[in-house]
Amino acid sequence: MKRLAFILLLALLPPACARLPEIREAEPATAQRTAADCAAIFPRGAWQFVHAIQFFPPDGSSQTLVGVVRLSSEAKRFHCVMMTIEGLVLFEAEYDGAIRIQRAIAPLDKPGVAQGMVEDIRLIFFAPGQPCLSAGLSQGQTRTCRYPLADGGRQDILLAPDGTWQIQRYSPGRRLVRSITPLSSQDIQPDGLTGRLELKAHGLVGYRLVMRLMEAVPIEKAGEP
Repeated sequence: MKRLAFILLLALLPPACARLPEIREAEPATAQRTAADCAAIFPRGAWQFVHAIQFFPPDGSSQTLVGVVRLSSEAKRFHCVMMTIEGLVLFEAEYDGAIRIQRAIAPLDKPGVAQGMVEDIRLIFFAPGQPCLSAGLSQGQTRTCRYPLADGGRQDILLAPDGTWQIQRYSPGRRLVRSITPLSSQDIQPDGLTGRLELKAHGLVGYRLVMRLMEAVPIEKAGEP
């Protein structure tokens, strides 16, 4: 647990490379279609997701956890729980515009760790809160949408021809801090959900998470988080 919190804290530090790339903007009609396709990668409605999470720190070890997220895309809120495979709850929080931590076992209760975990969940499951700033082609000729973030950073969504996508979050200094992508095109399910995805934290000491979807259940409105 101490190693986990140490790496999460270090990953909040600015990385040394990977600057914000240029986008060649498309004409308005094409840009509008691209922006709609970017928004479509996120789940819509109210859901409960259960993931098996493999945590890979830079020392080559790994740890398996279970994550449960109940969310409403319309209300932009969620309740999350992270536990060991034995059922010990390590972290529990709610988000509805503000972060409320119900449980964080030390050292996950250290400043910055809980907020970073909540921000990662928002990045994975929620479309950006601001309208698309620009949409077009990246230098690699990949369809790309760019969004402003509240902290002054940027979020890019890249759409590959094989149906996969990538989310990239940049700091206010325009350096890459997070990237999220399905492991392969076969991980994009017919309903649009993603079977397996990888989150990478880019920093002086980076780490990665591989999340495997175990259960996805729509939630009736009366039972929304």
